[in-house]
Amino acid sequence: METLINEFGEKILDSPYFLNCIWLYDTDILQVFKKQDIMETMNKYYLCKTNEMGIMNLLLNFKHGLWQPFPWKAENGKYLFDWSDYNRPGSKPDEYCFLKYPSIGLGPL
Repeated sequence: METLINEFGEKILDSPYFLNCIWLYDTDILQVFKKQDIMETMNKYYLCKTNEMGIMNLLLNFKHGLWQPFPWKAENGKYLFDWSDYNRPGSKPDEYCFLKYPSIGLGPL
C-alpha cells in the first residue's frame, strides 16, 4: 500500500473511481501513456493482474487525471446508466437510458 501511495498519492484513498461497464475513450490517451506502461504497472502492482479496472483507474484516473465520469442524467432527463433501478428506490426502468439489471419481472426485493 505504501508503494501505491508513494506513486499515486494519498488521493487514491478517498477519490472517486470507475467501474467500467460502459467505457469510451479517446485514442489520444495513447499519446500520454503506452501499452508498455500498462504492462509494467500491472507487474508492479499484483492487484491489477486479474482485473483491468484496477490498472485503468491507477493510470487513467489517479496518475494522469484523464477520467471524466458520465453525467448522472442525459439531456432527455433520464438517468444515463445504473446497474439496477433498485439502486434508486422509487425509480422505474423506463427512467433510464441504460440499465443493466432492470427490476421488471423480478418483484420487490
